[in-house]
Amino acid sequence: MAQLGDYMALYRSTDGAELWKRNASSEGELMQFLDQGSKVAVAPDRGTVFILDAFTGADLARLDAHSGALVSLLTSADGQRLVTFGCDGRINVWDARETKLVRTIFTFAPAELRVPVALSGDGSKLAVGWPRNDNSVLVYDLDAGTLLGEVRSDPLGYFREIAFSANGEKLVGITTEEKWLNVWDLSPLTKR
Repeated sequence: MAQLGDYMALYRSTDGAELWKRNASSEGELMQFLDQGSKVAVAPDRGTVFILDAFTGADLARLDAHSGALVSLLTSADGQRLVTFGCDGRINVWDARETKLVRTIFTFAPAELRVPVALSGDGSKLAVGWPRNDNSVLVYDLDAGTLLGEVRSDPLGYFREIAFSANGEKLVGITTEEKWLNVWDLSPLTKR
């Protein structure tokens, strides 16, 4: 996959042949492998995700995911769940194998594209950092479609990066101001 100027292209690594090409906006350019590497999810523009055959470049599906720019395109470790988060404030959970929307969760609409987002390895939890000037991260249960709760940073500062532990029981975040590293045990949120 390459981003060259105003388009994205998928090339075969063995001979360099171009398999797929689309115009790309400066607000897109997200990609993830799906279904054990047999598919690629690509978001070259504002709110559309294309599912491609990773070997031939053939269009398999088009997901009109959001009415605005995508903030994040994430996949579970097994590649069976795709999650999109957009500037329209929607979290969309997709079955990657069937390329079908499973559920939509409505949350805040970020004012910018740079919002830290993390998906647990099993695809069951999503963490979304609030935009600038806040020190909290919202944690969602994607299976139930509910907000599990909120974790906060001490001292204040908004988050630059967040990530789940391999088992999804802990969350780590680093703030931008003082570069504080925060680690949270999420078990109190999941035992409600």
